[in-house]
Amino acid sequence: MPLFSPDIQPTILVIYILIVVMHIVSGLSLRDCDQVLFSLRFLIGLMVEDFHAAKGQGKYLAKSVPMDARTVL
Repeated sequence: MPLFSPDIQPTILVIYILIVVMHIVSGLSLRDCDQVLFSLRFLIGLMVEDFHAAKGQGKYLAKSVPMDARTVL
């Protein structure tokens, strides 16, 4: 999938870039990157609950965050 694609949400792209930078530049382990992904997915899920109108799209966004950092890399 190309980096700038109409199929990918900008929020997901930012998460991908964050994980890559944390792993490659900062030396964060893959296991720790998985924990960051889990935390971000959980945070997005909590934020979506506050916006009842966009609930369907928000749940899709939260489920779009991968669970494994190897998927991002």
